[in-house]
Amino acid sequence: MNTKVVLGVSGGVDSAIAAHILLSQGYDVTGVYLYMQDSALEGIEDARAVCEHLNIPFILLEARKFFAQRVIAPFIEAYQRGETPNPCVNCNETVKFKLLLDEADRIGAQYVATGHYAQIEHYERFLLKKGKDQSKDQSYMLYRLKQDQLSRIIFPLGDITKQEVRIIARSIDLPVHQKKDSQDICFIPTGDHLGFLKEKITLNQGYFIYEDRVMGSHKGVEAYTLGQRRGLGISHSHPLYVHDIDPESSRVYLGKEEELFSKVVYAKDLNFIYQELSPGDEIELMGKIRYSQRAFLCKVQLIEEDLLMVHFDIAQRAPTPGQSLVLYKNDYIFGGGIIKKTSKKR
Repeated sequence: MNTKVVLGVSGGVDSAIAAHILLSQGYDVTGVYLYMQDSALEGIEDARAVCEHLNIPFILLEARKFFAQRVIAPFIEAYQRGETPNPCVNCNETVKFKLLLDEADRIGAQYVATGHYAQIEHYERFLLKKGKDQSKDQSYMLYRLKQDQLSRIIFPLGDITKQEVRIIARSIDLPVHQKKDSQDICFIPTGDHLGFLKEKITLNQGYFIYEDRVMGSHKGVEAYTLGQRRGLGISHSHPLYVHDIDPESSRVYLGKEEELFSKVVYAKDLNFIYQELSPGDEIELMGKIRYSQRAFLCKVQLIEEDLLMVHFDIAQRAPTPGQSLVLYKNDYIFGGGIIKKTSKKR
């Protein structure tokens, strides 16, 4: 075949086996490591070792400044707006696949590939489908990819399971075959997002409000997310949860858990993969408001050019501004958007 492919290598097992599969299919593979944060030295050396083991070229692509501008800065700004962002969704669209495609163009490669567990099919449009391994499916994180990107992407792990990946890794003596999967936000490896924010900004401190009464002071609006109970430091006759965050007044509004549930969710910054919608269009799909939850039946209506109203059959707990509402048609990603900040009765 001798078709050139730029593969995003992370130093982990998944991208390494993606490279191995591409090589077995006859592709000419070049490994590219996106150097996006200072703490990546171990990943760089592991990625280099993988490429040496597979006998493919290795390119280290400097991307720290670009990543900081496109991912870290919007992440901080979202918390300052009282939102809870998902930086991985943003990164896939604006950084990872953009830089890999730019590098592919530079070296004359037709395709790019990664170790994501998802599938791409082509009919009249390029469609994004769930990975075979439902426990590892990452299609939710990729819902913002555009048609011109999907047309040049290969996901070699889409039709195999994580267990099969581990078996292949051991069979070829891959140097990182026992390496654990990364679970945290890559630029916050400790998982302490509040500690990270404290290093970057001055937190917007203010007061907790419950039923128009001040319940005490809080650490900063950036420290909380909708539906949160732990860490409030509030004593009351019944449990209280974060209901709303107002950065302008520096107030965090509290309420009962049953009041967190809503059947109607609005989304903006929309992207459609399966089919474009026009204002007024209505369709029944499955949708979910968090990566880690299952999808629920919902009725979807495009209210205006960039505003979607989704009515779930079952009320959803704490739809959170900044998170992604992703819609599915069977096993295919239909599209989605960012959950919109909505006013609440206080």
